[in-house]
Amino acid sequence: MAAKAHSIFMTEQEFKDHTKQITMRVVGLVEELPNNQKAHIIGNELLQSSASIGANYRAACRGKSAEELIKRLGDVETDADRTLYWLEILVESNLVPAQKLSQLTEDLDEIVYMTASSIQALRTKRN
Repeated sequence: MAAKAHSIFMTEQEFKDHTKQITMRVVGLVEELPNNQKAHIIGNELLQSSASIGANYRAACRGKSAEELIKRLGDVETDADRTLYWLEILVESNLVPAQKLSQLTEDLDEIVYMTASSIQALRTKRN
């Protein structure tokens, strides 16, 4: 999925804010899940992976080298993709309807696209 044109030009602070907002949306989503073991397990995984997106991006911003930046952005990409996985599990487990997650899924797809593009650009620049 292609990223939104405006998002390609996010500043560092805008990206930090965007990833934090995604986590806060996931927090709200998890709070609305049913009170059962299946929902707790999936919700915990979802919270952990979504919170790691922003945390790893902040760490990437403090990177001391191109290699460290690439590694941390790779972590951001992995965590965003992992969060997408857990959203799919929520839907396939009939805990949340797919349409309720469509905007969140789109935003996470955008994060994956943007970080993958940034990693590729950094690798090209480095070589």
